[in-house]
Amino acid sequence: MLAVSTAISDGTVYFGTYGGTFYALETETGNIRWTSEKPIGTINCDPIVVDGTVMVGDLRGHLRAFDASTGEQLWTYRTGNAVHSTPVVTDDTIYFGSNDGYIYAIERTS
Repeated sequence: MLAVSTAISDGTVYFGTYGGTFYALETETGNIRWTSEKPIGTINCDPIVVDGTVMVGDLRGHLRAFDASTGEQLWTYRTGNAVHSTPVVTDDTIYFGSNDGYIYAIERTS
């Protein structure tokens, strides 16, 4: 397992791997809190944690949101190409770029 991106929040480190699995580990013990249920595609950008939701892009062209506590995938947004950029959140809008040449602004709540 080789981590390619990380975020730390509330005693948990979140990271993706080249194999496409997304992990949440306890920072003090290193114990696994949860992993993505299935490989989601290589992750090549840093995740971001906002209000209990962790968001990350993958090389399959998705921005994904997980419940930071349980790992349940909350939603997926598909773009036209790989997502290499770390998302940025302001108010209720998520901004991120894709290799399809677009910068996306999507509502965080939907």
